[in-house]
Amino acid sequence: MDSNKYIPELDGYRAIAVLMVMLHHSKWGLFSTGWIGVQFFFGLSGFLITRILLKQKHSPSYFKTFYTRRILRIFPAYYLVVFIGVVYGLVVGSNVSDVYWYLFYLQNFPLGAQQWSLNFPEALNHTWSLAIEEQFYLFAPLIVKFLPTRKAMFAFLGLCAASVFFKIGLFINQGATVLNYTHTFSNLDIISAGCWLACRYHLGEQKLLSGLLVKLTVGYLIFYAALALSMDQFLWPWQYPDLGSIYWLLFHVLLLLAVPLLLHLILIKRFAIVSRMLTSSPLVQFGQMSYGLYLYHYLVFRIVDLHFPIASAWGSFMAFLIKCILSWLVARWSWKYFEQPILKRKEVFQYTR
Repeated sequence: MDSNKYIPELDGYRAIAVLMVMLHHSKWGLFSTGWIGVQFFFGLSGFLITRILLKQKHSPSYFKTFYTRRILRIFPAYYLVVFIGVVYGLVVGSNVSDVYWYLFYLQNFPLGAQQWSLNFPEALNHTWSLAIEEQFYLFAPLIVKFLPTRKAMFAFLGLCAASVFFKIGLFINQGATVLNYTHTFSNLDIISAGCWLACRYHLGEQKLLSGLLVKLTVGYLIFYAALALSMDQFLWPWQYPDLGSIYWLLFHVLLLLAVPLLLHLILIKRFAIVSRMLTSSPLVQFGQMSYGLYLYHYLVFRIVDLHFPIASAWGSFMAFLIKCILSWLVARWSWKYFEQPILKRKEVFQYTR
């Protein structure tokens, strides 16, 4: 699979993932299990980044080009949001003394250890997942560069298993705490599963599923989706300690299988109806804005909820719809007038073979 080949289905996948997260952060109450969308992003990120790195591993500018292009793509909008968070915090009288965690992409650790409570506006709590991705970028290029592809594949598989054992160990020691939810090593399993899948594809071993196994996989994904909806209220164990803990652990282990299986089914384009849905124009356009939507939406949601209480006047659905439109407009503005001009610099930093 060509690392430069555009796969429109993945934009649809991104759109669904970011919509799940936005539903989770809304006060509509329809689908609070939407935090699974973050795990969808983790799996996709592991797959796409490894796919690029494997294609360019022999480039003499491998590290320089990779990190420069990632910085140009991610840093401008992220640090703009952090700056807005500081200004907003000062305006409303919040303590912003913990901003340094956000400056160095380390906020996931104190947010977990302190149960989401930092001296910084809550509207940026969701950036814990972006911190994990940045930390992932520190070591993934090393694995791909210095190990043969097959050994790299097993290294990612080992990292995935280590992450699962870490999660279980932390669960046994502390229970299903927020720290287990936001800790880097608790989330490397699904990222590494995406990396493993990319290695398999690079080696030409794409036919992982066929015939009966495809049907079983579809059945498993349907079962998992039903589980997510039916057990929604039990999957926040720090709120429901009597029932939630064991469900939380089992749900995460099952999720480790669901994400790479879902990605694989999308990539092999086995089901035309799924491909048509994922490549529909609205989903593709939404997916192309997924980074900005994820970055800005929670800030928009919180500002509207706290300072423009439209929910009581318009109802929760209308409030959610208005907040989504505002988030889209902010993300669109950021992309067109701020991010895109900076991204043009990426053309200067091309991989050389």
